[in-house]
Amino acid sequence: MLKLDSRTIALLSVLACNCCFVGCTGTIAGDWVFREVKRVRSPGGQFEAVILTGDGGATTREATLVRILRTGEKIGTGRPPDSEVVLWASDVKNLVVLWKLPRLVDIHFDEASIDLFKNHEDIPRSQDKWDVIEARLCPTSPDFSLPERDR
Repeated sequence: MLKLDSRTIALLSVLACNCCFVGCTGTIAGDWVFREVKRVRSPGGQFEAVILTGDGGATTREATLVRILRTGEKIGTGRPPDSEVVLWASDVKNLVVLWKLPRLVDIHFDEASIDLFKNHEDIPRSQDKWDVIEARLCPTSPDFSLPERDR
């Protein structure tokens, strides 16, 4: 019979619990599902800022995403790659997306916990040409823009 010391038993117990709660994939979240909330067209109408909300199940907070696409481009309901997201945030209050110029978009918000932000999106135009859209974060508060629970 195999004899185990108390440290080995404790380690095996932790690993067993981890597999039960987390699963072998290493994440508690399920599949992310998003819904389109709004599209805001750029001046000239060539691009759209698309606002999405969604979550990965009961263990995740609702996320708000902003993506920049060519006008009319279809998007799926699954989690997009981070490279296709300009903003990924949670606990967002009063999000407003405003185009300042055909290739410059401002993202206004009162509060947000921002997990990912890119200040540009490169959209392919042809095989070797790109349209670059600049994105700017514009918190509306002169003080804190983090939600109170994150301060």
